[in-house]
Amino acid sequence: MNHRLTAVAALAAASALVSLGATSASAAPVAAAPAAVASAHGAKSVVITISSFAFTVSGAVRPGGRVTVHNHDVVAHTVTSNKAHHFNVEIKAGGTRTFTAPRKAGRYAFHCSIHPEMHGTLVVR
Repeated sequence: MNHRLTAVAALAAASALVSLGATSASAAPVAAAPAAVASAHGAKSVVITISSFAFTVSGAVRPGGRVTVHNHDVVAHTVTSNKAHHFNVEIKAGGTRTFTAPRKAGRYAFHCSIHPEMHGTLVVR
């Protein structure tokens, strides 16, 4: 009987901690560290969204990281670096493409070769 009361009390205490959103003291620093690293050095991956003939870049990417492009327009677009050979991908209407970011840190201006008035910048750090 005593073991049963102890188990019920432990279950009640665990349930109360979960409902209050409590976490262990060691979990907070582990969760905070990757965010700090990502903001200082760029994320492993970023998203470029194309909508209404405009680019939106979600943030900086690490050298060699993954760049995913979502085209929400009803026409095809490209993401083409202004300097040759860094990146050049075509994204069909409503489509998604992924490419590898340049391996050297820097700011990479890009445009749509189909609609030259569209411009953006990919930050690699």
